[in-house]
Amino acid sequence: MSSYLAVSLRGRIGMTILYVRGYMKLYCTDVTLPELTVFRQRVSEERMKRMERYRFEIDRRRGLAAEALLNYGLRELCPGLSVPVSLSRDENGKPSVIFSEKERILLKEAGLLLPSEDTVAFSLSHAGNYALCAISEEHGAIGADLEEQRRDNRKIAEHFFCPGEIEAIRSTGAFYDYWTLKESFIKAVGQGLKLPLDSFEVLLGENGKDARYLQDFDKKRYEGRLYPVLPGYSIAVCAEAPASFPEDITFVTF
Repeated sequence: MSSYLAVSLRGRIGMTILYVRGYMKLYCTDVTLPELTVFRQRVSEERMKRMERYRFEIDRRRGLAAEALLNYGLRELCPGLSVPVSLSRDENGKPSVIFSEKERILLKEAGLLLPSEDTVAFSLSHAGNYALCAISEEHGAIGADLEEQRRDNRKIAEHFFCPGEIEAIRSTGAFYDYWTLKESFIKAVGQGLKLPLDSFEVLLGENGKDARYLQDFDKKRYEGRLYPVLPGYSIAVCAEAPASFPEDITFVTF
């Protein structure tokens, strides 16, 4: 029997969204709750070796928890898949999952892969006491970012953001909302630090939750969404348009 417990998270209150093919799935966990060995049992050897380099336990917990969420989500969406999966990274540091031919067949049968695809789109993030994982069932680029609102960083915006974003932050103080929306876009397009923060602009909608991007990086359209579900944290997800963002984040307790 699985030792995972999953519940819906929408400001800690809300209705669980049933799995519908084509939806995106978002998972979050408190990295401070389980014993460290619980995470170690649910990640790859490569992740274990990387985490051993960190001096502080909280840093190890964050990295282990993020990958544990990925394995949880993949197994939930494709029950026949063997986990933990193995990851590789490209020249920009963007991770991808290494699947065998048998595993790719299982994923295609589950609707997570198109016939022409080799891997599943996902994004990991962690900060403070939480880790986040986004998995796309829409076969497109995806990026997710989680940040702890620790201090006023508006000076960063003044130096590196677009004029429209700077003006919006001056009037609202919502630096971390724009920061996570920008970070999630950078992750979605897979460019890492190569992409200057002022080379694309976040346009936040009137509802204060949905966003679009002005960019000429490629010909694709991207959309973003904020998830204000954790006090003191900002969470944003970016995906190719049209994106089917879920209303809820699944909070996983290991």
